[in-house]
Amino acid sequence: MNVKQIQYRAAKMLAQLQDSTRRRKLVTGIIAGAPTEESRLRMAVEAQLHWSGVMLCAVAVTERAPVRVNLVLPELRSSALFAGIDTALRASGFLANERKAPLRVVSLGNEMDAKGRRILETEVRRRAGLDPMNALELVGREALVGLEVNEADIWVPTHWTTAHAVGTAAGLTGALQVQNVVYLIQDYEPGFTPWSTDYALARATYHAGFHSVINSMPLARYLESAEKLEVPDEEVFRPGVHVPQGTPADRRPEKALRVAFYGRPSKPRNLFGLGVAVLQRVAQEVEQWDVEVEFVSAGEAHAPIALTEALVLRPVGRLSWDDYFRLIADSDVLLSLQHSPHPSHPPFDAVVRGCYAVTNEFGGIRNTLSPLIYAREPRVDELAGAIVAALRRVREDGRPAPDKDIVSKLGQPLENVMLMASQRVGMRPS
Repeated sequence: MNVKQIQYRAAKMLAQLQDSTRRRKLVTGIIAGAPTEESRLRMAVEAQLHWSGVMLCAVAVTERAPVRVNLVLPELRSSALFAGIDTALRASGFLANERKAPLRVVSLGNEMDAKGRRILETEVRRRAGLDPMNALELVGREALVGLEVNEADIWVPTHWTTAHAVGTAAGLTGALQVQNVVYLIQDYEPGFTPWSTDYALARATYHAGFHSVINSMPLARYLESAEKLEVPDEEVFRPGVHVPQGTPADRRPEKALRVAFYGRPSKPRNLFGLGVAVLQRVAQEVEQWDVEVEFVSAGEAHAPIALTEALVLRPVGRLSWDDYFRLIADSDVLLSLQHSPHPSHPPFDAVVRGCYAVTNEFGGIRNTLSPLIYAREPRVDELAGAIVAALRRVREDGRPAPDKDIVSKLGQPLENVMLMASQRVGMRPS
């Protein structure tokens, strides 16, 4: 580690410490401002469970506030507008447009100054698809005390901490109404933590009596199995899969076969170490073939990895969208591992381009999605065998036709699901 890296880490740790201190001060102030000793005691207990529990307990209900759609996020930063937040903005923006209501985006995890708010407003409005006449308000955690809300407001949490905050405020203060909450579920989030209080709190959000909308049919099926929920199809939306137009051109026969690997060492759920072991097993077998096979890793930067004496896993790091789609379109098999029921995009991006995808099975939710997806147990021999089998099929039969039907199997269009959710708001979930 060089001096610059040490300085960067030290600065980051200091910033996190200062941020934690400010958050504790805010939580303490919210508890102290509770109207009765009993409510102060209850909030203190909630804050011990998780700090997010009290973050919405000091809002002020007033009839003069317009009825809004309130999207509640763990954080909102211009540097962190990732796919999950993008989906949440699109969903809440559609809901605001449908109800002709202002959209308020609330961040529980960070503060916002005037400059940061101005930078974000244009991008948030664009991603949310807000009608020009719809007002947009961005709120950092520093503005939560005394924030004016209407009792009829709609609330859209999209992470277990934000759903916990909404549910706790509804139970402790009555300022938020459970029947007005649309919970946007995008992963099985208890799995983000060890078995712990946080794990239990995350699970409890699925049983809080909210209306739910769920990102993809595989995740919905997993929630039905793991949490014994009943999830109607009209509550399940498809992730945004980029489907290319036209028929993909065949790769030239003289090209080497290519195995692409969605490799992200920093994300434990992507099973990077297991993936490397799988590719090593594959390399040991295919290096005896009379056709060249190359191995490429994309997703995050890492050092080249020797798979055998002759074959190397060559990293290309994080790619632009165009380069990412080009890499997949020019590959024969994609290995993409995701040890959660989240709708991981790379396998879908592969099969709609006529590329076989090998992934790990997870609770039986992936093996029937497409004939081009080989879902196997996360064991080296099973995954390696699937890759070799897919490569043999390409050698014998050429690349398969794209499977664009997979999109309809993943759920309904987001707009349809949010329209149904809008119609259910105000009614108690059955």
